[in-house]
Amino acid sequence: MPVVKGTIQGKYDDVVGDGRSPFWYLTVTGVDASSYDKAEQLLLNAGFSRDQGRDDHDLQSCGRHSEFTKLAAEYYDITLCGNDTGSGYQLKYNVFLIHDAGPTPVPPPTLPPFEPTPPFPN
Repeated sequence: MPVVKGTIQGKYDDVVGDGRSPFWYLTVTGVDASSYDKAEQLLLNAGFSRDQGRDDHDLQSCGRHSEFTKLAAEYYDITLCGNDTGSGYQLKYNVFLIHDAGPTPVPPPTLPPFEPTPPFPN
């Protein structure tokens, strides 16, 4: 997962306790407000998709926020939060990862049109 350059501090939490669903909380300081746009673009360039429509009450303290997801061998759910703290700009990445999320979905095969069988003779 790409992260903008700056001073990075992180915290790890295994919420479920099984090692399969970890959370990472990353805080990046030593950046300016333009780093938010760079962070979004890095995630998009790495194949993450914007997740529109989530209304996370924890994001009320964010000056700007975006949500991203990516399904591969693992499922990533990322919330990006940007704030001017008064002592500088700060980015926070909340990263939720599910290991063994399953294979990337494959579309079903194309089948020939259905042709009904003729009725059985009496």
